[in-house]
Amino acid sequence: MHECDELIENITVKGGGLPVKLVVGGLHGREWIVSKLLEPMIQSASWRITGYFIFVPRISFDSQYRTTLSLSFYESEAGLNLIRLIQRFKPSIYVEIHGYAKKNIRRLIDPLRLQKRGVPSFFKLKSGLLVGSISPIILSLVDVELPLALELPLKPRYPALMDCMKILHMIARSKRPMDLWRMITKLYDDVRFKSYIERMRMWIELFRR
Repeated sequence: MHECDELIENITVKGGGLPVKLVVGGLHGREWIVSKLLEPMIQSASWRITGYFIFVPRISFDSQYRTTLSLSFYESEAGLNLIRLIQRFKPSIYVEIHGYAKKNIRRLIDPLRLQKRGVPSFFKLKSGLLVGSISPIILSLVDVELPLALELPLKPRYPALMDCMKILHMIARSKRPMDLWRMITKLYDDVRFKSYIERMRMWIELFRR
């Protein structure tokens, strides 16, 4: 059996129909730790869901860390499987759940991250959850209306997990990508956050086909 098919055997699927929302975790290194924490919470959640909500807790089973900001990731087995999953499910909303170590937080929220790494900086919520964009490489490889990256601390506290679950619930019940953008904008009553989300939307639109 192809490894991609093995991944599909271990996913959580909720709802049915369109739009399709695909959420993936464990893309590299030890990041599967945080998505495995979320897995039972997602499975037991009694959400009102519009369309399909698909959760894949682990993409990479290789201990070697390959950043999604490098083309080499998408040439690896994990990266190829990720592309196959997106092509198979054709999601309108695609979300990556990552995990970060405390020592890397400054690099992730660096205002100059776009100039240094080619991707906008993350926005840090009070809980420690980071909200931002996925890699520009995958944005150029697949066409998704609303791509999003969520970064949890590798040792997340309850508020960060709850903020993440709150956004995942928004994703599950949203009827259209535009609905989700509106809900996320209202998540955090901060002018800087609203401005950040608008700038991120404009940046993502640069990759739409």
